Amino acid sequence: MRSNFSKDRSVTTTAELHRLIRRLVRGEHRAYRVVLADDPLGRLITGHLVRAADAPHHAAGVVQAQGEPADLRVPASRVRLLASAPVSMLLGAAEVAVVGVADAGAVVVTDELHLSSLDLLFDLLWTVAAPARQTHAAGLTHRGATILGLLAEGLTDAAIAARLNLGERTVRREVNTLMKLSRAASRFQLALCAQQLGWLPRPAGETNGSTSNKARIDARESEI
Repeated sequence: MRSNFSKDRSVTTTAELHRLIRRLVRGEHRAYRVVLADDPLGRLITGHLVRAADAPHHAAGVVQAQGEPADLRVPASRVRLLASAPVSMLLGAAEVAVVGVADAGAVVVTDELHLSSLDLLFDLLWTVAAPARQTHAAGLTHRGATILGLLAEGLTDAAIAARLNLGERTVRREVNTLMKLSRAASRFQLALCAQQLGWLPRPAGETNGSTSNKARIDARESEI
């Protein structure tokens, strides 16, 4: 099998990338696989998956860097997480793929040998990635869980909106919903309540109702 590099081409404009992603995600052949890294292509792909009404359900598999947007409406059984992904790519079912490239924006891959290599790379990443944790909390959506995690990291509403390609008003609505679900009296109490409910991973060495964690939150509340 010989490789024909002329079949692959660079895509440097955001508008063309949007068209390609839309075609692969929402086109006639919609069974696709995705790797989402923390790069421009990964954020573009995520935006399309979040906005698509039905396309996310056609994803055969999603390998996602931890901390990336999770509101993809993809069944948890089809999502796996890595500490970091080496590159973003969208593997379509119609013998075409889009791969992020630092210097070229993205490359559209149609060469058979290159597609086979990307298939192998996806299979390897899927094998070493950890299964996504199913959200069991009633009313807690993937988007809410993602925003909750980013809040716990200390990000502001504006920073979360930029990270998830959302409006600040949408983020504020999600935070208000999280507060109601967790019965938190304030935004600062939200992280503590979420940990007690099992919505967030607990820091090593801390137990339920950790005094040190509660003290930090009480101290922050006393400052406002």
